[in-house]
Amino acid sequence: MQKLMKAALAASILSVSSGYISEKNVNTDHLLAVSTKDFINEKSVWGKVKLNGSKDLGDVTVELQVTYENPEESLNKFKSLYRKELTEIQMEEQLDELNDKNYRQYYLVFLEKGEQYVDLDKLNDIFAFFDIYENDEQNRQFISAINQYQSRNNQTDRNELLSEMMSYSPDYNQSFEDLVVSQMPQSKQIIHLQDINVTNATNYAKKYAENINNAYNYYAGADCTNFASQIAYAGGLRGGVASIAWKPYTSAWINANTFCGIWGKRGRSTKWSTFVKTLKPGDFIAADWGGDGHIDHIAYVAANGSSSSNKYIAQHTDDYYERSDQTNWPKDSSTRVLWKAGNKG
Repeated sequence: MQKLMKAALAASILSVSSGYISEKNVNTDHLLAVSTKDFINEKSVWGKVKLNGSKDLGDVTVELQVTYENPEESLNKFKSLYRKELTEIQMEEQLDELNDKNYRQYYLVFLEKGEQYVDLDKLNDIFAFFDIYENDEQNRQFISAINQYQSRNNQTDRNELLSEMMSYSPDYNQSFEDLVVSQMPQSKQIIHLQDINVTNATNYAKKYAENINNAYNYYAGADCTNFASQIAYAGGLRGGVASIAWKPYTSAWINANTFCGIWGKRGRSTKWSTFVKTLKPGDFIAADWGGDGHIDHIAYVAANGSSSSNKYIAQHTDDYYERSDQTNWPKDSSTRVLWKAGNKG
């Protein structure tokens, strides 16, 4: 399903953009990277983004993530707009002023308890800023992992590095996702995410949305995918035995981007009002805050609300079981992209 969607998107780009019509044997990942850059540059309030080329991994060419053209300028714009809130966080968390070394600490504060500092309708734009700002660092980690991978002979080490790289790989790297998924063991049946027992999954989601199940690790400030995986496991999902497969606490279990890389995604939307009407209990939903092709957050639809525009959402970071209109899910930002996790249906 993912491959067909990406092929279709590439075809649409070719058909509407005269700059691409004459190109032969173009790389689909590169076209999607270009499309991603154009989408963000048309809508982002934080500054223009740029492409960063690609790296070769054997026979696979991997596109790097887009980054701000001028990170310092984008950071200063963010600091200027949210000076009061950032000062409050700095004092309460005893941090240095927001900078390129400690930005992740501020990001986690907004993820965990952002509604204490800003209105819900501002959170997604804040998340979008950090989503792109972190890509410089993630690209460096990605390149380091690629270099290590190419120098290792031990297959277990290589599998672990593949899993790490997949956590950084943006959506348009379909060939890289194929490479990783192909390494999964074929001896065990992998069921679809949509095939879970919804009753069992939902019972677990409601019980532990605002509590911690001490049988599992808890990742303060970054527990959304770990919790989603627990819900899926409670619903009967299983995922192989290799180190890059889905099990506690592999990248596919705890990282939103790898979770969607392993299980797939579909139903792209930029509007909650449209997206929510397609949701039903048992769906896992994913958010790409900045539209950079990298999934940042996973939550679970536990129940229907009083209308097709309302659902009950169970998630961690922050931790809640709430009607969707009491959360920031309905608050669209200019660049946020929504998906359903899972490639069936």
